[in-house]
Amino acid sequence: MPSISELEEVLGYRFKNRNLLGLALTHPSIAHEHGGNQDHNQRLEFLGDAVLQLAITAELYGKFPSFGEGPLTQGRAQMVNRTTLASQAAKLDLGKFLIGELDELPNLENPKGQLQEFLQATSPEPPQYETISSAGPDHNRTFECAVFHSGLELARGTGRSKKLAESAAALGALKHLREQSAPVAAEKIGVGS
Repeated sequence: MPSISELEEVLGYRFKNRNLLGLALTHPSIAHEHGGNQDHNQRLEFLGDAVLQLAITAELYGKFPSFGEGPLTQGRAQMVNRTTLASQAAKLDLGKFLIGELDELPNLENPKGQLQEFLQATSPEPPQYETISSAGPDHNRTFECAVFHSGLELARGTGRSKKLAESAAALGALKHLREQSAPVAAEKIGVGS
């Protein structure tokens, strides 16, 4: 396992509270391995998402004073989405610093393809996508899509296009399926016993 010092070197930043950084790197699967008694990064993820949104919003607001809400919102959505953030994380190889992640991270450049591959391991039936709703003016619509497999809804996602909403749903399904399989995999290899 790489050290916190190695991560600081990769990021070019020295953290004042290394315990908080350790918590930020702890995947929820570790809690399953320890009977739910281990802290993990989901609360920090919630806070980090809000901080990142605010920072990007402030930057776009200052750099583009002539842009209205629609273009600013679209610009922010392009910068603050799972695919873009996962791409940046992959460039920094952040996955190797995670604690408790039992499976490799999905290829977030093509979450729909990754989900189909994951499901094909147990069933030849492909996932099905359905648009649940769309809202907002034509120039700034938001779509909500759900992904189903064998008649069961796996996850929902939203986006500025049907394609982005389907990708978000696929990412949600992958995350859910991998979290479900983590305790089973841990039990099979004897982790936490």
